[in-house]
Amino acid sequence: NTSVGSPVRFVASASSPNGISSMTINVDSQDAFRINSYNLDTYINMSPGPHRVLVKAWDNRGNYADVPLNLSVGATYNSPNVGTQLTGTWNMMQAESGWGSCTECAGNVTGTGTPAGYAMTQHQGNPSLSGDATKFDIWGQYPYSNVLWNRHLIGDGSGRLDVNNIVTQVHHFKYDVWFYFTNAHAMEAIEFDINQFFGGKSFIWGHECRVLGGNMWDVWNNTLQRWESTGFPCYPNTNAWNHVVIEVERTWDDQLHYVYIELNGQRHWMNRYEPPTPTNWYGITINFQLDGNYRQEPYSAWLDKLSFSYW
Repeated sequence: NTSVGSPVRFVASASSPNGISSMTINVDSQDAFRINSYNLDTYINMSPGPHRVLVKAWDNRGNYADVPLNLSVGATYNSPNVGTQLTGTWNMMQAESGWGSCTECAGNVTGTGTPAGYAMTQHQGNPSLSGDATKFDIWGQYPYSNVLWNRHLIGDGSGRLDVNNIVTQVHHFKYDVWFYFTNAHAMEAIEFDINQFFGGKSFIWGHECRVLGGNMWDVWNNTLQRWESTGFPCYPNTNAWNHVVIEVERTWDDQLHYVYIELNGQRHWMNRYEPPTPTNWYGITINFQLDGNYRQEPYSAWLDKLSFSYW
């Protein structure tokens, strides 16, 4: 019986003398989350308005229990207060101001790639899920040219001073976005990155759906500065909305942990670890990138309902 912003965080646990086999979160008569565990801590995107939620649990003998929740979700466009909170969520980020962009920097690790033409147009109603999507265009004359867009959220370049050292204390990040694109023959790859910088250490969790050349999810190897295949397939739908959810972790001993990546409900548990690399940056940022093909054919992509959470 309260009003919350989306995505909504759910934290729950269950117990039974027989042990717990699974838990689910059911939103408006549809299962939105399931885990084979006795506890859960997750975020769920929910549309504005009232919702009926059931948090359910089963034990190993099939006994069942649930807790009903009535929630009202508001359309949250504002960034969280990062002054003292160790948890926060940005919602509808594609519609907010403060995005930066570059093209040569997206070409290779030295930042000296070939330039592409590009544009970013916010507040698009069609195609859109929320009525406030953002369109990204790429074109140009140089093959395999790329464009990167980024948001500085806390720390350097964000306009938010981290007076309480939030950046150094948070360990978990979740990138949740819907994307739509029009020309599968032109998109070399589409990229989603999460970045954390502090104490001279750079944590870059890079995720790339390699549309051409194998339809595979790649991740960024910080140490070797290259993309490496995960072995997990990535087949986004053309002329349709695709839903990507990514979760990563900075471990207690400062290793990058790639937890899972999900496309249109197909989740792949990566469980991959990488060491950090040196940096002088401080803060938390996210990236979105489009890559051109061998003919640098123009194409467009739209983002909607982009959220980012930290805890």
